Amino acid sequence: MVAELVRPIAGPDAEHVAGVLFATFGSLRKVLAADPEAFTGSDLERRSLEHLRTVENVLLQSLREPLVDMPVLSSGERVVEYLRCAMGHLRSEQVRVLFLDGDLSLIRDEIMATGSRAVARFDPAPMIRRALLLEASGLILAHNHPSGRLAPSEADLEGTRRLAATCRTIDLALVDHLIVTGAGALSFRAEGFLP
Repeated sequence: MVAELVRPIAGPDAEHVAGVLFATFGSLRKVLAADPEAFTGSDLERRSLEHLRTVENVLLQSLREPLVDMPVLSSGERVVEYLRCAMGHLRSEQVRVLFLDGDLSLIRDEIMATGSRAVARFDPAPMIRRALLLEASGLILAHNHPSGRLAPSEADLEGTRRLAATCRTIDLALVDHLIVTGAGALSFRAEGFLP
């Protein structure tokens, strides 16, 4: 499949390029998560990675579009599928916020913080400022755990409590906080972790 995706760039070398990428990174998810600028392979292999990144962005956009057209609460599985594809395979933690309108449809999806393999701190203040600027009525906080563990850390729980308290003061709904991995997701709302 990767050979076919890179064929427009790699031409007759597509199978070889795909083989090098898999040998280097080990899996499709890791190939898609690779940073083309940090990759030390050949120019053809780097351009193929850039092309794969473009293909991935097109696929993410196709997953994001239905979230704009319908309330996210009625499409929770699509939200999880989108977030798993967008961030479940990343090798470092990332914090994203899905900003929602009054009908709880997606206004904007934005990356709010990135961190190390083990931690990405999130500060409620920029999230709240952005929500006010976008005139959002609600938000879904999401972050990934590169370790694959779905259990929230104490920092995850405390940060969520702080964000929920801040949201309440301005009548902004914290709809959920999702921990995302390549294999699944944990909903703070479903687990009773949202105050």
